[in-house]
Amino acid sequence: MGYDNDYDSKKKEVLCIRCPKGCLMRVIMQKSGIEVIGAKCENGITYAESEIICPMRLLTTTVQTVFSGQPRLPVKTSGEIPLSRFPEVLRKIREILVRTALQPGDIAAKDIAGSGIHLICTGGIDNDQDTAFY
Repeated sequence: MGYDNDYDSKKKEVLCIRCPKGCLMRVIMQKSGIEVIGAKCENGITYAESEIICPMRLLTTTVQTVFSGQPRLPVKTSGEIPLSRFPEVLRKIREILVRTALQPGDIAAKDIAGSGIHLICTGGIDNDQDTAFY
């Protein structure tokens, strides 16, 4: 994030992903508040403000399984988590070992790293054949 000459403001360019317009916005954070330039809708303003204060993302990854035909199972978080918590959450995810056949939409792990967010399966394991399907 770049700093202005007066050291009291921070500037950042943000590409909005909340709607198909994809506005390129300039966000200026000062002691007096946040100014968003270039947003073409209210969603863009909200996204830009949250992006400069506390960026949030869905996390998609895989977890280890005991199934030889599917050693990794694709998962995603049930909601957004702060980018700053990604390292902690990924450490916890590395500890997970799936021992039962799960289907898309099943919960692979609850309340990951105390975040209140669950890991949801995006792929599945066929229990009969010990192979994955998507």
